[in-house]
Amino acid sequence: MLNAENKRLLLDSLFTVSSEKVQDSLSVLYAAPLLTDNQHINYIQNKYAQMIVADDTGSNNILSYSSLEKKEFGVSKVSAFIKEIYLFGQFLYQLRSEIKSYTILHLFVFTSVSFMFQIIPLIILGKFYRKNVIIEFFDFQNYYLPEEGGTVVRYFLKIADAVIVPSDSQSRTLRQKKIQAVTFQKQIQIESITPRVIEGVQPKILVSAYFEDVFNINSLLKAFMLVKQKYPRAELFVAGVGSQQDSMKNIVLSKSLSGVYFKSKEETEQLYNEADIFVHSYHIEYFAHEILRAMAYGLPVIASPIGMVNKLIQKENILMYQFNDFSTLADHILLLIENNAITRKLSVKGAKFVRGYSTQNNSEDPVTFYRNFP
Repeated sequence: MLNAENKRLLLDSLFTVSSEKVQDSLSVLYAAPLLTDNQHINYIQNKYAQMIVADDTGSNNILSYSSLEKKEFGVSKVSAFIKEIYLFGQFLYQLRSEIKSYTILHLFVFTSVSFMFQIIPLIILGKFYRKNVIIEFFDFQNYYLPEEGGTVVRYFLKIADAVIVPSDSQSRTLRQKKIQAVTFQKQIQIESITPRVIEGVQPKILVSAYFEDVFNINSLLKAFMLVKQKYPRAELFVAGVGSQQDSMKNIVLSKSLSGVYFKSKEETEQLYNEADIFVHSYHIEYFAHEILRAMAYGLPVIASPIGMVNKLIQKENILMYQFNDFSTLADHILLLIENNAITRKLSVKGAKFVRGYSTQNNSEDPVTFYRNFP
């Protein structure tokens, strides 16, 4: 069996890469294998809006499975496997025909399987045509993949010119492993949001969730159960997506807990207008856009002091609790129910803070990012 060093030498002998500086005629091809839903496509279009170029037919520089010709293969497992091979072959062929016109290939990773069987061939193709290659991990499902993915995964991450990850601490960790990890966050668009001034709460608690291991649903439910003992009218809205959504719903059912509602990510904006408390419940750092948006709507925020969240704290704009300390989380919710003055102060201070933060921290746009990445 090959040890780690021999594996590295073997890969080096099979695949030697080179990179070049971004050209003045900056152009980006976004490639997202496995991507078929409008929500993720909208995410790419919104985050990189300045770089999206559409032609007269409505086609643009986002290549995904949803843009490919569909072909029916029946419903058997064999047919599904054949369909995946067919789609990826079609995807690879189209990418090969288009890549020469672009200076940067920007790849999106959705699952660990997709990295091994879809992303690695695209990295090889991009480097074969001497393009700058950027890899972006789409959500929390793959938060630990760059660190725990093994020799092959780390080798190809090192080949990339930049790897976009969701947290500053993860970026620092990966850089220690010679991976060019960076964070690049979508600009915060709050101009159209009119904040409410919340003085009394029901409560209607909103949690924007990624249903993966990083989402601490057990601590959240324990806190909510304590609140329900005193205020049976309390409601909890959990809006999000993720591979463990069904199992987390089953946890709620097993506790026979009323007043918990699972909502789609598309319903989050409406819930910002209807909720009166926002709770952040994760054990890893990520750039907390949901927290900032909640503040922009005037929602009092309760959060764990993890990573970037610490930078958002000013006096009287967030209530903090340590991860897994469900008792303190419950106490904070009860405080907001019972003390209208504190609720109002958090609502007003948070809305004021986020507008100043947005002005100071929205200077980097996609064009600047692409010209300056390592």
